[in-house]
Amino acid sequence: MTLASSREEMFYGFGEQFSRVEFKGKRVPVLVQEQGIGRGDQPITFAANLYVVVHGGLLLCFVMYRSGGNWSTTYAPSPFYMTSKMRSLYLEGYDYSIFDLTKPDRVQIQVYGSSVQGRILHGGSPTELITSYTESTGRPPALPRWITSGAVVGMQGGTDAVRRVWKQLQDHDVPVSAFWLQDWVGQRKTSIGSQLWWNWEVDDDHYAGWNDLKANARRHLFEEAKKLGLLVRDAAGEPYMMPNTAFDVAMLDFTNPAAWARVNREFADEWRSGEHRRVADDADDGDGNGELVFFVRAGFRESSRWAMLFWEGDQMVSWQANDGIKSSVVGLLTGGMSGFPLNHGDAGGYCTVDLPLLRYRRSEELLLRWLELSAFTVVFRTHEGNKPGSNCQFYSNNRTLAHFARCAKIYKAWEFYRIQLVEEAAEKGLPVARHLFLHYPEDQRVQKMTYQQFLVGTEMLVVPVLDKGRSTVTAYFPMSDGGLWKHVWTGDEFGGRTSRGGVGEGMSHGSEAEVEARIGFPAVFVRVGSTVGERFVRNLRDLKVL
Repeated sequence: MTLASSREEMFYGFGEQFSRVEFKGKRVPVLVQEQGIGRGDQPITFAANLYVVVHGGLLLCFVMYRSGGNWSTTYAPSPFYMTSKMRSLYLEGYDYSIFDLTKPDRVQIQVYGSSVQGRILHGGSPTELITSYTESTGRPPALPRWITSGAVVGMQGGTDAVRRVWKQLQDHDVPVSAFWLQDWVGQRKTSIGSQLWWNWEVDDDHYAGWNDLKANARRHLFEEAKKLGLLVRDAAGEPYMMPNTAFDVAMLDFTNPAAWARVNREFADEWRSGEHRRVADDADDGDGNGELVFFVRAGFRESSRWAMLFWEGDQMVSWQANDGIKSSVVGLLTGGMSGFPLNHGDAGGYCTVDLPLLRYRRSEELLLRWLELSAFTVVFRTHEGNKPGSNCQFYSNNRTLAHFARCAKIYKAWEFYRIQLVEEAAEKGLPVARHLFLHYPEDQRVQKMTYQQFLVGTEMLVVPVLDKGRSTVTAYFPMSDGGLWKHVWTGDEFGGRTSRGGVGEGMSHGSEAEVEARIGFPAVFVRVGSTVGERFVRNLRDLKVL
């Protein structure tokens, strides 16, 4: 299928993408798959494709074709795009497709199927196109307020470790909504690091006293599913065991209605796609009232209809562009432009490598900057990574604890606005974190932005520090509406209109400024005269952050 385009037309969308925001000149495959380890960042991608492990004192290499991934690999693509000329379409169906944008005057869509159906969308702005798109594909329900009321503390280690950290957080007056304990099923040490027993039953030895939090009978769910014939089977009729990192797993057969019924009955309070996690509330339940939350990383065009919340999967603990902290911003914004309005990531990243010749370990500076970034996403959740002992953690020392407390309070300060934006996501499909293109589509500078800055709703502008050793950022203030922006920490005002153009005309207007952003003071701006901005600043003062 071929459609007309023009040399200057810019293309956005294609689901949650991690390396690019604009795709003119690229061939974009739409295929749900693991995003890979490194995705082109070196040397980790080369090493992941070789799969280097240490065993018995020996360094062993295995060829693992494509394990590293590339710029296009993603968990949650979508056959959808919108352009700077306000043209938009999406494909229906589930066949593999490739969008060829390499020709300046055309778009060619290849669909590997016997037929193709799709819809052309009409809208006068990116937000109208997203609203039209999600009206057809679906939108998530509004999140329960408890999950966005404070930090979700992701950690491991068992009952004593959790209670020790909980006491430290209380001492620092950290607003906490929940503890997210991925090792509630027990830990297993593999060549990858600290992993889990994928049997989804509480390990009463690892979490002694779990029944004080949540009653759960001891069961063997793998054997139950095997006995009931609910697992994907091989040609011999046995469970099809698939390799996953350092161990083998079975998968529920969701083509079997009995498997669907079983999952709905047994796991409705504890599952997420890809893997299971239990969100165990170790703090005051507040207004939770038993409302569950699950989050997914794998998805497709209509996943927001069924998923409450997305998360971005496994980023490297690095500053790199394709799979580090920068890619987490890109994934957040591209997903938001593609109908995934509620999304967040692991604060600090996940993938850790600690080998003699290859080391990716989370530094303190990286953690602190990632916490600042995550404080402006819909859910503020930490992760220790696959090798917790190799990474700096928020509880590592007094400095990291104090910084975590500060970021959690910054997150708390805009809770009132977050509630509004979550409701807007459920009603219109608009994301909480937004690429500036959604509101300034005619600005040529904005059209080319990737991870440099983003909006929270329409009233807040965030310019995160994403490079090691930096204490300033370059902020751009698009001023098509003639408004000004106020720096929350100093009160200084920025902005000013230099020119004006219509939608699609490729004009640039706005101003640029170098702004201080030392650790603990991320560059955040609010609209001058905004009631949201005024309340946010007032809350920062009340929480003793400002």
